[in-house]
Amino acid sequence: MLAPNLRIGYMYGPADFLDAVLALRLRSDRQGDLLLERAMAYYLENGEVDRHLRKVRPVYRSRRDLLTNLLQDTFGARISFTPPRGGMATWIEFAPGLDYAARLAQLPEVWVSPSWRDWQVRRGLRIGFASLNDKEMRAGVAALGRVCMP
Repeated sequence: MLAPNLRIGYMYGPADFLDAVLALRLRSDRQGDLLLERAMAYYLENGEVDRHLRKVRPVYRSRRDLLTNLLQDTFGARISFTPPRGGMATWIEFAPGLDYAARLAQLPEVWVSPSWRDWQVRRGLRIGFASLNDKEMRAGVAALGRVCMP
């Protein structure tokens, strides 16, 4: 919701679960980033994060809706996907029969994650929409349509 490179977060849940997660966390990072954690706590306590969320939720909702419409208009029933209720990405699944990994790797408009082998096997593709403006999203989906249509 803010920036992935902050690498901080919080959890809520049953005490025994949180104790187990904390024990795992302490094995990998005993110190954390106290200054960053204090700054984040300040922004949470003072409502800055809530104000930020109220501002960006409509933007992300609009981007999600645009992506949903573009995918439906471009692919119709040739893909399977469910518009996400939350998050900033969606998964689509293509029909079988094409080497989508090779086709997608040819697209300069589309960034393909190095973990392409995983989605090649499943014929699935995760499409993030949070950082894309309308023009970029339209170009990306159009490029997908050009190479991923049987």
